[in-house]
Amino acid sequence: MKRFPSAKHLVSYMGLASSFFASGERRWTGEIIKPGSSLLRGAPLQAAHRAAVTARFASYYEQQARRHGKAKAAVALARKLATISFYRWRAVEAGKSPAGGDKFGSAPRLARGQNSDPSVSTAGPPDQSSNAIRRG
Repeated sequence: MKRFPSAKHLVSYMGLASSFFASGERRWTGEIIKPGSSLLRGAPLQAAHRAAVTARFASYYEQQARRHGKAKAAVALARKLATISFYRWRAVEAGKSPAGGDKFGSAPRLARGQNSDPSVSTAGPPDQSSNAIRRG
């Protein structure tokens, strides 16, 4: 990922960035830019359509779809997935585990009341005979 200094550069290379117009004090954005390969742009869009039905990204997709329509919501989600991928790849290149829990959601999400540590009990009162620690 040394080719791209930031996630914005990757998104732009993939053709998922919106065009930008400015004249004096007026600024507005347009449709996505379309340089490069359409296959490179299409793959994250397909992934976005699949991710839109998952619990993790459904609310984001639905919110964007209500505001801007389904097509723009899919592009927004594809851009979000590309950004997440960039930071995960960068963490792997740096020798860090991508499951470290950064702000981009790389740590696995657990349902309320679940704990990733099997030695920790949340099902009931702590066992008096063991040294189990109850976390809430």
